[in-house]
Amino acid sequence: MSGFLFLLIVDWVMRYTVKEEGARLRWKFASKLEDPDFADDVALICSTKSHVQLKTNRLVENAERTGLRVNVRKCKVMRVNARNNEAITVKCLALEDVEKFIYLGATVCKQGGGGEDINARLGKARGAFVKLNRVWNSSSVSRKTKIRLYKTLVKPVLMYMYGCETWKMNEGDAKKIDVFQNRCLRRIWQDKISNRDLLERANVERLSEEVRGKKEMAIHWTHPQTTT
Repeated sequence: MSGFLFLLIVDWVMRYTVKEEGARLRWKFASKLEDPDFADDVALICSTKSHVQLKTNRLVENAERTGLRVNVRKCKVMRVNARNNEAITVKCLALEDVEKFIYLGATVCKQGGGGEDINARLGKARGAFVKLNRVWNSSSVSRKTKIRLYKTLVKPVLMYMYGCETWKMNEGDAKKIDVFQNRCLRRIWQDKISNRDLLERANVERLSEEVRGKKEMAIHWTHPQTTT
């Protein structure tokens, strides 16, 4: 119950923090990007330094009205193509400027793209796979069971932990995640067969194709097509 009340409080705080219409970042001609928040992880998005400071001040003020406090040491500022480099402050304390930050497990960097986040996820997924070496090496565990374990314990670390729908993949990124899966499956299957046969026997599709499918689905649900 306490967690539910906390979410209600944060929702109230954010509602009054971002109420200034002009402080949102334009996404498309008729829409603007909202400030994302999940539990106590808040990201304020603005196109000008003045709007960032305005939202920051409101966030601090509204949080204190409910008994919450903003941890200045954990707050970071990332500027993209910014001309104004004046410090963003919380009660006269300057917030740290960074080149990248972690939001909900995803790496966000000022250069854009998803390469850095994909590399970080691949590292975590490799770690999860290595922890199961005893299973992959066991002759008493069937291939079918090993494939199920890969799908439930390894693949989600790369794909589903916080959603791969936001990845901006290039051909190199797509190849990286496909190679990772092929190596995992070959370790499990231990037969000299083509990649296509390997995917068919394991009943999986290329990870790059799965990511593209999820991105298309996310776009559909975010911007549903209407007919007249």
